[in-house]
Amino acid sequence: MALQRDPLFDKVDRVKKSIQQFPEAASKLNAATDQLGKSVGQLDAVLKKFSLGVPTWVSFKLESDENLDYYYKEELGYAKIGGKWGVAIRTVEYNPGRRDNDIEQWLFNEAPRLLRVQAIEKIPELLQAMLEAAGVMSKQIAEKAEELDVLTAGISEVIDRPSKSINLAGLSPVSAADPSIVAVAEYAKRTNEEVAAQIAAGRYRGGLAGSKARK
Repeated sequence: MALQRDPLFDKVDRVKKSIQQFPEAASKLNAATDQLGKSVGQLDAVLKKFSLGVPTWVSFKLESDENLDYYYKEELGYAKIGGKWGVAIRTVEYNPGRRDNDIEQWLFNEAPRLLRVQAIEKIPELLQAMLEAAGVMSKQIAEKAEELDVLTAGISEVIDRPSKSINLAGLSPVSAADPSIVAVAEYAKRTNEEVAAQIAAGRYRGGLAGSKARK
């Protein structure tokens, strides 16, 4: 009759066999992680050449509870962290009991390994989002530049008269740096040359609009 083996010994044997496989498993995992880091580093180097400088994020995990007005999300992005632009990861948690969102963020290769593994599949989506964000920002910058050109032209219309400065009711000369120059420019457009000449000569005593000059 065979002796019954103690179950405890079986458990110990299984643990020993598992532990013996740890070095190989750890080596493979670390090698794969290092390769992923190098690949992202190469992508960072390519993106750096374009100097986009537009923070962009895409979510790869989202948890929310509408009843509690709570959400938690994990995002892959391109942002400036610690003074350096690069592919990055962040977690954002919103809780109505807190004034601000709880945000943790890292450059990609400094983030927890599990987040890196989960985020990597979102790289194509991130690149597309970056292109779209750059396009939107380019349009906004062009529009603001056009507005500034119009404003500058209006200011120049007033300043570039025979008199290089304008005195209103005994005040100091108005410079382009003074916000009131905007109102002066608008007034000059609405008035005739005679009133504009009186303004330039410092004889104007009315308001900036809708008043008559005193001779």
